[in-house]
Amino acid sequence: MTGPATFRLWIGFGEKIFDDTRLASDGNWVDVTDYVRFADFRTSSRRSQFDTFAGGTGQFTLDNQTRLFDPGYSSGTYFGEFKRNTPVRVTAEHSSTRYEVWRGAARKWNPFYKGSFDSITTLYCEDMLGVISAYELPQISAAHDGDTTATRIGRVLDEIGHPSAYRSLGNGGAGGGHSSTTWGENALGHMVQLATVDGGMVYADRDGTITHDNRSAGGILSRQNTSQVTFGHDSEPKYLPEDAGWQGVGDDFRDLVRVQAGAGPIHEIDNSTTNDAPVVFQRLGTSLNSDAQAATAAQFYADLYRTDRMYPATVKVRVATNSEDLRTVLLPRRLRDRATVTHDPPGAGSDLSSDVFIDGISHIVDPTTGDWTASYTFSSADQYDGLDGPPSTWMVLGTETSSELGVGTLGY
Repeated sequence: MTGPATFRLWIGFGEKIFDDTRLASDGNWVDVTDYVRFADFRTSSRRSQFDTFAGGTGQFTLDNQTRLFDPGYSSGTYFGEFKRNTPVRVTAEHSSTRYEVWRGAARKWNPFYKGSFDSITTLYCEDMLGVISAYELPQISAAHDGDTTATRIGRVLDEIGHPSAYRSLGNGGAGGGHSSTTWGENALGHMVQLATVDGGMVYADRDGTITHDNRSAGGILSRQNTSQVTFGHDSEPKYLPEDAGWQGVGDDFRDLVRVQAGAGPIHEIDNSTTNDAPVVFQRLGTSLNSDAQAATAAQFYADLYRTDRMYPATVKVRVATNSEDLRTVLLPRRLRDRATVTHDPPGAGSDLSSDVFIDGISHIVDPTTGDWTASYTFSSADQYDGLDGPPSTWMVLGTETSSELGVGTLGY
């Protein structure tokens, strides 16, 4: 027999956000769960497969009747330790298994006095992607000219002191490498630009791991090429019936793609012959080192934007903390897991079913009622299959338009 899941909120008072050695021990965290009245937290996310990931946030309402969480109370236990970037994490334990559901850092502490008899403090947080966005970098040395995407992202993380234990960087990317010049001095901005021109993505997963997925590595992981969970309208775990919105055909359409490496020639792919007003996607003056890379990237984006499938935008699932669905289905989910969503629409025709990737996870927990609501944002898992024909040539092994020259790995 299994017991109920235990929601826990931990704060690392006096600890440093990148000190993975100390933060690996529970003894350096303070369990403040007994003071939590409400919790709302979300991972990095993006609206669709065409977007970059934005940082996640957390908002926790804490009982402050004893002024334990009052930054201005000099007799308080943690006085002087209510700082920005104080580590924060959420865990859930179920049947002797612990899941780290969210990790980030404090952004601000706002006490609020509700009359003479009550007080709360709202703790506002950001995930690790938000933390990194505050760091500025010097120019990248010319000695590092030719870095692959993964190598350069690792170099940026080294520069700001980010621990290697909390990284998952996809192999390679940009077979010919990146130039030594930066897109700017912001650490996150540089990493996102590197990944984007190479057709990849950067995000912070639920446990704070900074992850780089490139187009050659994505989809060959077992959790990405096999559906991990099915969200059904009439089968467990059921999603809430009012949340059955599907992404419509035509969203984020682009039909003129232009990509340039440095000051080289612009590689253009024009699918706008039937469109009087072409919609342009372009990445000019990128850090890519060669025209061949720019041509490959242009083909990738042309294939991506010509795909126009209908898929679910979000689903929302509400369960009790003693539910097996919480333990076996919801808590193990990570960003970029593959899922299947089904729906039985009114009228004629068969049920709707779509394979998707999870591109955002948010949680709302009410410890007083035991309710746990998890919401998921999706992108299509069919994104590289053209509607008017077979998969595009860049997915074919051994061709010059494969995802990495001379490697020939499949994208999805």
